[in-house]
Amino acid sequence: MYKKILIYVLLFASILTSAQVVKFRAKLSSTRDYNSGSWGEFTEERISNDLIVLDFDKAKVTIYMRENIEDFDIIKEYKTEISSDGTHINTYKAVDKEGLKCTILFAYYPDNVKLGMGLFVRYGNFEYSYYGDYN
Repeated sequence: MYKKILIYVLLFASILTSAQVVKFRAKLSSTRDYNSGSWGEFTEERISNDLIVLDFDKAKVTIYMRENIEDFDIIKEYKTEISSDGTHINTYKAVDKEGLKCTILFAYYPDNVKLGMGLFVRYGNFEYSYYGDYN
């Protein structure tokens, strides 16, 4: 088990350090609200084909959707963690093109084929989520 965790940590670290651009195609997206001190349930997932690009050299995250393009500038890396189920999560403080501050969470799910990778864009009381495969 220890070897498996170490391999995933090294894989995830190599994605973030050697490949300064990470891309994945979001197959599903969803939203949820923050009310009365807790996050609500995610809305029903919608099928999407959005392209997510994390460019660490330029400190940018771009989401290419059918309707529009969302750009975010990464201000700083906030924290990196591995949850008890093996999910790797990097959290960033960011600002969108309108100048609104947000938190971006980039997750890698090594044991979940359905999810693969995820990106969460969290504002004070609202969150977008995108799930897909690593390209």
